[in-house]
Amino acid sequence: MEYHAQKYCTDEGTWWTHPISNKTWSNYTGCVDLPDLYFRQAMNSINIAGLSVSLAFLLMAFTVFCVCRSLHCGRVTMHMNLLMSLSINNICWLLWYKLVLFDISVWSSNLVWC
Repeated sequence: MEYHAQKYCTDEGTWWTHPISNKTWSNYTGCVDLPDLYFRQAMNSINIAGLSVSLAFLLMAFTVFCVCRSLHCGRVTMHMNLLMSLSINNICWLLWYKLVLFDISVWSSNLVWC
């Protein structure tokens, strides 16, 4: 399968510049491997669903440990800390998906630190 990018030459002999960025622009949409894109989008959706379900159960377990005072001991405290750590990790990943991966403006800005 061949993929091709396009770059347009104006009548003046210069490359076409994008009106918003005022930079020369190449069209790379022809280079997108659509089956691979759909596969990756499906994997991202499955990952988000798994993180969400995991977060729900982690928070339920944490709630059980907090409500049932008779369970308090050193081991339960350690597990509560572990549950909170995993919950924070899941929240961070879900935020990353929402604020970075699915936000086109983050990818299109293409800052130096990125």
